[in-house]
Amino acid sequence: MYVYILVMLTKRTNILFSQDTWDQLTALAAKRKQSVGSVVRQAVIDRFNLKAEKKVKKTKVDNPLLELSRLAKKYKTPPLTAKEIKAYINAGRK
Repeated sequence: MYVYILVMLTKRTNILFSQDTWDQLTALAAKRKQSVGSVVRQAVIDRFNLKAEKKVKKTKVDNPLLELSRLAKKYKTPPLTAKEIKAYINAGRK
């Protein structure tokens, strides 16, 4: 069994496209079964020869629940309360 660890995206931007460009992007994203954001991020990485972060780290484990528990202890990540989650969301909107 494998555990997938995701790299969190933390920066946001707004980009305006013409309707024609948007239609082409959404068609390309649908064809690739990706989001438009994912297609745009990959295009920026490719165009400017940026070093891409690995978005998913795949680790083979025998017991996924024990592995997740071990990772939580390693990174000292206690569960978030609803109030904390709301604060993170609002901070990200600024």
